[in-house]
Amino acid sequence: MRSFSTLSVLFTAALSAFTYAAPTGPTDALKLPNVGDLTKLGSTVPVQTRETPASVAVIFTNVQETIIPLTDKFTFITPANATAAEITPIIGQIKDCLLTATVSLKALVGLELSVILAPVEGTVQLTVAEVAKLVGGVLCVCNLSLEV
Repeated sequence: MRSFSTLSVLFTAALSAFTYAAPTGPTDALKLPNVGDLTKLGSTVPVQTRETPASVAVIFTNVQETIIPLTDKFTFITPANATAAEITPIIGQIKDCLLTATVSLKALVGLELSVILAPVEGTVQLTVAEVAKLVGGVLCVCNLSLEV
């Protein structure tokens, strides 16, 4: 492993002569024209954004990231503090997260598989088994928190 770092330093030093970029002429000759106040363009130029619905992987990853901290709060509930005032806000937040996920999943109906099975990161489409792992992960988080 040490030889790789030595080789990388050696090659970097050897090839740095080819990547050195110095100005070839006088830099004063480069003058930029005055284009005026560009802040006025912001309100007149319409910005069009293309919203691609979140894939199943993104939806369930977001659900896991939201629900795990909420279900962790159940571990601190004891018979002494197990009141509706303590538990109701946590359950309400979990319910809101799942309702948002349900709306996002309904938005995927009728779309191409490349959109539905798009990964969280990268370009390779997810398989059904990988999506099942994500769904199972959310179910296990919910199940583990209820057993505690």
